[in-house]
Amino acid sequence: MMNKFNKLKNFIRGVYLYSGEKAFREILKFYISEKKECFNYFHIPKTGGKYIKKILKNNLDHNQFKAYEHIVKLKWINPNSKVIISIRDPIDRIISCYYSDIRNFEINNVQLGKFGTTLYKKFPTLEMAVKGFINNDKDIGLLTQLGLLSSISYWGEEKHFSKIKNLTVIRTEFLKEDVFAFLQKEFPNLKNWNNVINTFEGEKLRQTSKNDYDIDPILKNDLKLFLNKEYELYNYLLDRRN
Repeated sequence: MMNKFNKLKNFIRGVYLYSGEKAFREILKFYISEKKECFNYFHIPKTGGKYIKKILKNNLDHNQFKAYEHIVKLKWINPNSKVIISIRDPIDRIISCYYSDIRNFEINNVQLGKFGTTLYKKFPTLEMAVKGFINNDKDIGLLTQLGLLSSISYWGEEKHFSKIKNLTVIRTEFLKEDVFAFLQKEFPNLKNWNNVINTFEGEKLRQTSKNDYDIDPILKNDLKLFLNKEYELYNYLLDRRN
């Protein structure tokens, strides 16, 4: 009985990552600090968010750029506000989410948390995790990036994004190019952005390799079908770049 209780408690903590107190502080900070000239960044995990936040925080002031915890939803923001979101091919992002903690442990000697330990014990291979994800296995929620935060719609759906008049979409696959294009467009007279981008040193931790993204073609197709709605939203956001 106690084991079942602890499992349930860990699952709830894994899915609901933020306490009510932290959520309240973050929402309060969001509304107090929101300014019309400020770009508000919504950080989807495994889309280059650490790079984006670090380079923009280092080179823009707090009235020009704000990044928020995951609790802040797009539907709460004034449609006239400036919004930045980074996106990545949904399958690649799911794979990166799975490998994130285990590769940090194996390559960078970053200790696994208890949720990660439980997850990798139950899903020791990517294929097993993908099947669990497709089958809505509740234990996937132990790694929140694969559970609660696995969809762009967690932050906003197309109807919410469509109301945002000033939306900057940054592609993980073209991270440096898109960040440079954003800075050059919005703050052309502030700095030599080409030099800033070329000399910037981000996180040096390594988490995945190209081989990590190899997956059985049939299983990959099943995953793509399962992520059909996610791809619709992803493609909509890609179209918003034009």
